[in-house]
This record gives sequence, C-alpha cells and structure tokens, in this order.
Amino acid sequence: MSEAPSVSVIIPNYNGARFLGEAIDSVLSQQGVAVEVIVIDDGSSDGSRAIIESYGARIRSIFQQNLGACAARNAGLELAQGDYVKFLDSDDRLSPHCLSAQIEQSVALPVVSTGGKSIVYGDGALIDQNGAVITPSYFPDINAGTEATLPELIARSPLTSMPLHRASLLRAIGGFDVRIPAGQEYDLHLRLYFSGVTFVYQPTMCYQYRQHDTAGRISTSPHRQESFERRFDAYQRHVILAEQYYQDALPVAVCVAFADIFWETGRFAVRCQQLSLANKYFSQSKALFTPAPVRANRLYRIACQLFGGVFTEQILMKVRRICRCFNV
Repeated sequence: MSEAPSVSVIIPNYNGARFLGEAIDSVLSQQGVAVEVIVIDDGSSDGSRAIIESYGARIRSIFQQNLGACAARNAGLELAQGDYVKFLDSDDRLSPHCLSAQIEQSVALPVVSTGGKSIVYGDGALIDQNGAVITPSYFPDINAGTEATLPELIARSPLTSMPLHRASLLRAIGGFDVRIPAGQEYDLHLRLYFSGVTFVYQPTMCYQYRQHDTAGRISTSPHRQESFERRFDAYQRHVILAEQYYQDALPVAVCVAFADIFWETGRFAVRCQQLSLANKYFSQSKALFTPAPVRANRLYRIACQLFGGVFTEQILMKVRRICRCFNV
C-alpha cells in the first residue's frame, strides 16, 4: 500500500509578526493530512524571529537576508519534502480542512487525460485586519471540475494560496521568477500552463486573504519605475510563450486577454505617476488588439482614441477627486 500524500506549506515572512502566529496555527491545525510547515523569514527586523522560534520542532525555518517574496518561496521549495506544496503568506490563514479536501480532489483527477500534469485550485475570501469578511468568494461563478482556459488565467489568475501545487511541477519550471516585483503567482501559473499543466477548479474555501495597511506589504508599497518596467518585460515574455505554445497566430480571445492586462496596468501606472511607462503599456495593448481598450464603455473608448489613454485617465482622476470632495 502506498503512503498517503504529504503537503509542505511554505510561509514567506517579512516583518509580519502581527499575523504570523495566526498563519502558522492555521496550518498546524489541519486534520487528516501529513503537513510540513516551512517558514522563510526574509530579513525581518520586528519580533518575527521570536514567534518562529517559539514553535520549536513543529515547524522548519530559514532566516535569510531580505531578498523578496519570490526568493523566499523558492528557498522553501528547495527545502520542501512534501508531494504537494501550498504557499501561504504570513498575514493570511488557511481554512479548516483545506489541505485534506484538496489532496482528495487532486488524487481523484483523471491522470490518463492529464498525464499527471494537473493542479486543483479553490476559492478564497477577503477579510479585514480584524478577521471580518469583506468579500466571501473570489470565484463565485465557476462550476466544480471546470478547467481554466488561458484567457481566464490571464484575466483572473488564482491567488497565491488557492492552488495545491504538485512539487514536481513547480520544480520543473524553476519555481517563482525573482525578477517580478508583484503579481508573481500570475507569472507562475502562466508558465505552468505553457508547460502543459491544467488548472481544475473545485469550490473549496482554501484560505482567507487579509487586507490591511501594515507597512512593507507589496500591495501598499510604492510602485516605482523599475517595478513597472519589470512587469512590462514579464508580460512581453508571456506573449512570446503564448506564440510559441500555439505555433501560429494567437487566438483572438488570448489577444484580447493580453490586451486587457496591458491596458489595466497602464491605467495603474498613470495613478502612480509613471506616465511614459503608461504610454508604453497602452501602445502594446493596441498592438495586441485594436480597438483598445477592449472591454471599456463607448464613451471611455472614444475619449482614449481622441486624447490618448494617459490624458483620459488624468481627467478621470480629477473628476473622481471632485466627486469625493462633494460626496457625489
């Protein structure tokens, strides 16, 4: 009789003492599965080390200089001994029975049709810093057993802790790309897809993603020029991978999905005052699919065609500020 599959849960941490213990406890409390907890402290200067060391032999830990979330996750992947890997940020928490449910779902996948290259992913809820639910579901409209298409992965990639990864598949593509400053799971999932992996949705509530304003978080840190440049390069690499994957012209739905993500990132660049890079994103969006922006309303699209994306976004920002001032 073969042994039951095991899971390595990798928790990268940088100055996350505020919620770190809650994240670790949510993993240690999982039932019905062999769990290995690996915490990678990425150069914290708060009280994280004391919290990590208080767990003793119940967890494995690495203390390294600050190299970023991707490098921390990759360090954990090198150490992991489990058949499966779950990534969990130190300010989030796993839902009860998440791991046992996803292992059962993964084992039940039809190996003949997927060749063993398949990943189950589930759902997640957004909570505030006190644990109150803000958004109860990230994927409220997907049927169980649905395989994600490439346009769906581009438009709405599963968040970091939703998939239960097969360790062998992660290692085959080299883990996370340390060049990418944000949205690393999006890049990881696309590279997995282009390597032949299928993503299968099962409606398991995997984890709770915490929204808070603690300093040092990627989502609240300044988005500088280098960040947008690296993200642009990553998006370009994804387009090239897609062209190689299809060995021909890209399907229209894929072009539209890529055009959308370039355009939306360009809008974000305007909000961060990175105007020249915003123009670069807008131009690439139009090169992928014209007219862009693809899914915008008619008035916004006309404005973009007449005045350009940057000027249109700047006007919209001013209008929003005025509306906020007058509580409109």
